[in-house]
Order: sequence, then C-alpha cells, then structure tokens
Amino acid sequence: WTHDTTPPTGNSISINGGASYTNSTSVTLTLASTGASQMRFKNESSGTYTSYEAYATSKSWTLANSEGTNTVYVQFKDVVGNVASAVSDTIDFDTTSPTMTLTASAVADGGNHNAAVTMIFTSSEATSNFVAGDITATNASVSNFTPIISDYITGGRAYTATITPSSSAPSVVVGSNKFTDGAGNNNTTSNTYNWTHDDSASSSTATSLLEQGFETTDLGGWSQDPYDDFDWTLQKKGSTSSALTGPSKAQEGNYYSYTESSSPNYPYKTANLLSPLLNFSGFSDVELEFSYHMYGTGMGTLALEASQTGYAGPWTKVLSLSGDQGNSWRVYTIDLSAYAGQTNVMLRFSAKTGSSYTSDISIDNIKITTVK
Repeated sequence: WTHDTTPPTGNSISINGGASYTNSTSVTLTLASTGASQMRFKNESSGTYTSYEAYATSKSWTLANSEGTNTVYVQFKDVVGNVASAVSDTIDFDTTSPTMTLTASAVADGGNHNAAVTMIFTSSEATSNFVAGDITATNASVSNFTPIISDYITGGRAYTATITPSSSAPSVVVGSNKFTDGAGNNNTTSNTYNWTHDDSASSSTATSLLEQGFETTDLGGWSQDPYDDFDWTLQKKGSTSSALTGPSKAQEGNYYSYTESSSPNYPYKTANLLSPLLNFSGFSDVELEFSYHMYGTGMGTLALEASQTGYAGPWTKVLSLSGDQGNSWRVYTIDLSAYAGQTNVMLRFSAKTGSSYTSDISIDNIKITTVK
C-alpha cells in the first residue's frame, strides 16, 4: 500500500482579490491548494474553526465585524487526513467616513486679506479621487490644484489650491460625498472657510502664493525629509536649547523653526525641510523672502535647493549661507523666476551642522510672491 504523510502543498488564501480595504463584512475568499480535499476557516488567531467542507477555489465569507485589520485563516486537509499548516490573509475593515479640513496660512478663518490665498485641503485618510471640481468656492475661483508632494511619502492626504476672490466675501467648502477613502467610504462635509477680501487691492498683479511663519500647528504642507540625518524642530518659542547659539525669540510672532545642533546632531549632519509642491504656471516672476538666524562659532551651512520634478529631484542649489552670521535675524530675498511657468517645483531648506553644538540654524517668516 501507499503510506502518505504529506499534507497538501501550495496553499494560499486571498481576501477580495488581495484588496487592502473593505467597508463590508461580506467578502470573497480565493483559495488554492494542491492535494486538498477539504478545508476549514476561522476569523482571527483566537477564533474557532468551522467544520471541514469540500475543497473549492472560492468561498463567500463574513468578517468578524471589527474596525481595523481583519485576518482570515484556512487549513487544507487531504483525503487521508493529512492537515497542512494554516495560511492567512488580512484586510482592513473600514466604515469610517473621511473628513476634510481646510486651512490657510495667509489668512485666518473669518479674517481679512487683500490677495489670492493658497489653501491647504487635508483629508483624514488617504484618497486618490479628490479633484479640484470637489471644491465649492463662492465668490472665488480655484486654480493650481495640486497634491502636496511631500505628503506622497506618507500616503497622499493633502492638496493645495490657489483661491482667487471675485468679491469681498469669498467662501470655500468641500461638500459631502465628493471623494472616498481606500475602502470606498464617502467623505463628510468639511469646515467652511470664510474671509473678507479687500477689493481695493484686487487690481494688483502680485500674488502671495505661500506664507509660513510657524505660528500654528498647520504647517501648510511643509514637512520633514524622511531620508536625512535628523529633523527640524518646528514651532520653537523662545531660545534654543544651547547657550552661545540660536536666537532668543522669533523674528516675527512667537514661533520659528530651527535645527538643534547638540549631540548627536553634530558634526556635519543634515536636516531638510520640504516645501509643498508649488505650481508656478501662469507667472512671470517668482520671489522668495525668508528670515534666518545663524549664530555660533561652530556654525555650519544653510542651503536653499529647488527641484522642478518634486521630491524625486534632481535638486539645484540656489542659495548657500555659511559660517557665523551674527546674533541677529537677517532677511534674504531671492529671485526664483527661473522656475516661473513650472508646475512641480519643490523647495527645501537644507541645514548642515558645523564642527560643534554651537551651530543652531533657524528660519522664520517664509513668503513666496508671484507676479503674472
């Protein structure tokens, strides 16, 4: 006779064809096994297996109905009773509607402003189908709608657009059921962003495309580079942590951003701060102004670099400041008109520590102005 102790091989299970998300507990399992005649299932490692049933390549199944990651296990058995080790697959069960939050660094909700506004649209979950047409702008137009490139690194949740008022009372909102998350859940209605536009200044061709003073937790799409040596300290108030380096306060307002050069961040280590993706199409002139503070005998280098293809680069150095610049804030204005007309521009402030801990580098009050 034949003595068979080999269990079924080539065993696999896939939930909903390998999908990452579902908003329904009813799913379809795709199964494969060589030599199996029966199979049984359970939800989660702590669950109880069903009774064995005839082997098939597909089965309807009900998840455990718990938000988050759900795991389904299957065991295959052959005709003589050899049982293979269980195999499993996971899927995220998500019935939570994504939310959208509208912010703008140039003007507070309910505030006053005299130029176009760069608005940030931040979803609570990753989405791939939020488009410019989902934005309802009353007494205003929407242009330069672009995903924030730095957010691609973490999943694509944020977008930026230029809102140009056509009267003194612009209003922006994203209505419900405009986009979905990965599981197919429709969004809820966002906050409504209103401000007063000063029509007397509307004839000016200069547009404030971006302003960042680090005064709120909303960084307007600025983000850390995950591939540098250490991170910028965002929203610092008062002096930095070390004596003989760094400012005593912000250049404007209460907060600024800086690189802490104390150990283990020196010597010669780099921290990059990434801008949102910038759309300069339709503009003839682009100008960047920012404040910087570089004080300390061990001071390193602050560079401003630009890429025309987003985070992927290549990066071009457009400014480099090195050495002790004195114990005071300084303002630098640089012409970026070489990038006018480009649609995928990204900037990064690259700070490199010097020979000692006395090389804190600070920036504040970043402004990008464009002219058509």
